[in-house]
Amino acid sequence: MATEIDEVYDAEAAKDQLGQTSKTVTERHYINRRLVVPDYRAATERLAPRSDPPDDSAIGL
Repeated sequence: MATEIDEVYDAEAAKDQLGQTSKTVTERHYINRRLVVPDYRAATERLAPRSDPPDDSAIGL
């Protein structure tokens, strides 16, 4: 619930909903952060170019 409130409003609102006194505690223990990393393959593949077509099935694509 805290994660959803944080995404729509903010961590302060999630803290208040949970009745917490510390926003830091709420952020650390009750809000799940989504890890989103940019796709850097274009740069990293230059270091070790592939000679064969990628096998996307090996990574579940």
